[in-house]
Amino acid sequence: HQVCSSYFISSEFIQLLWGDASALSYYWTSDLKILSTQFNLLSSLCSLAKNVIEQSIETFSFRELISVETLTHDSFQIQIDSILNNFINQAPIHFRRIHNYIADVFHANQLQNILDTNWKFALSTSKDYYIMSTSPISYNSSNSSCSCATMSTCSRSLFIHNNQSEILSGKIILCT
Repeated sequence: HQVCSSYFISSEFIQLLWGDASALSYYWTSDLKILSTQFNLLSSLCSLAKNVIEQSIETFSFRELISVETLTHDSFQIQIDSILNNFINQAPIHFRRIHNYIADVFHANQLQNILDTNWKFALSTSKDYYIMSTSPISYNSSNSSCSCATMSTCSRSLFIHNNQSEILSGKIILCT
């Protein structure tokens, strides 16, 4: 895919978005840190997709076409085209199924993601014995509120430099 060979998944671009701040200050930074992490994830997905495709092609290469009778050239070509089309159509469906499964596991078990876009930690004081709790993040868009506790598809636009009036067009943050 064009994205997997683009500058946007290069370590240079990802570092440019991340900036000079250390990983420890990650939790107090702008949405550009999240965007950097999303592009890093995209880079990993490109590598994973490449590996899955290579493995699928290797598995596919061991398939045999067995017929009880001799096939004409046209019939053979139709069979091969059908097998290839099925392979091409099933690969992204299988990949998407795995992704959805992982996202559903995170949501159903209320696991916090590394981007802190679904749950936020709250730490009490010594008076309350330093109890750590979590609360779901809610996103408000189009005058309606959406809680990550009940819906994994809640989203909001990414902002530039924590300035909530400057939206990074086409980029969103999701609960998952």
